[in-house]
Amino acid sequence: MTDRSKSFIAKSTVKAADLEHRRKINFNIGRYNAVVPKGKEQFTDLHLARERAKNIKWRAIITNLLNPQR
Repeated sequence: MTDRSKSFIAKSTVKAADLEHRRKINFNIGRYNAVVPKGKEQFTDLHLARERAKNIKWRAIITNLLNPQR
């Protein structure tokens, strides 16, 4: 195991046992879970919105691959 891996495991073990950190994470996950459904309500057709976003993303990726701005 590399030094980087050992360091990560040691630090993550300490952080996982930190109850205050866990409380903050759970609080913020709860807030996120509460607002996501409200955010989805702004789209009348969520599937169509996701499909369009995907197409825009891929168009941008392909455009930047073919014409890199360097």
